[in-house]
Amino acid sequence: WEGILCDTNSIVVEIDLDEQGLKGTLPSEISHLSSLRTLDMSDNALMGQIPEQFANMKELERIYLFHTLLTGSVPSGMCSLDTLNSISVDCYPQNVLVSCDCGTKCNCDVAPSTVGPGSTGSTSSADVLNVLKLVSRKSDSFEDGSPGAKAFHWIADHDSLNLSANNPSVKQRYILALMFYSMNGEDW
Repeated sequence: WEGILCDTNSIVVEIDLDEQGLKGTLPSEISHLSSLRTLDMSDNALMGQIPEQFANMKELERIYLFHTLLTGSVPSGMCSLDTLNSISVDCYPQNVLVSCDCGTKCNCDVAPSTVGPGSTGSTSSADVLNVLKLVSRKSDSFEDGSPGAKAFHWIADHDSLNLSANNPSVKQRYILALMFYSMNGEDW
């Protein structure tokens, strides 16, 4: 399978599914991949929290979960994994969505994509998501099934304008879509 790397014994050692347009929550069952060394699910519309069970991944060396909709904190048990040397999550100072208290293992200097006047347009969901994260700062704003998640998915998947992240109207459309989904707009 594309993005899945196995060793010579056909054991999964790497999952590299960054920028694949994935949506949903991280299944805790990933923790049963006992030989997994690298997990890269960055730049996807992942929601919820990092499963506590990830602390059981004794071979994990690197985990990349930045530019997602994840919230909460890195499970404390992950901090004590001897093999784990790099945790990249959305914990940069201007927009903490996932706190990381694992010291030097945390890579919090990953900043969101630069957007604004003069930047090049991009219609990637990840870029739009990073703009919307700055609008909705509540930790549960993008939880699966929430009004925020529904509004984001509408903009990313169904909005006929297909606005780029640097278009000032993307924030307005998100706020209006958020109102729609928060106030039973389907019944208006």
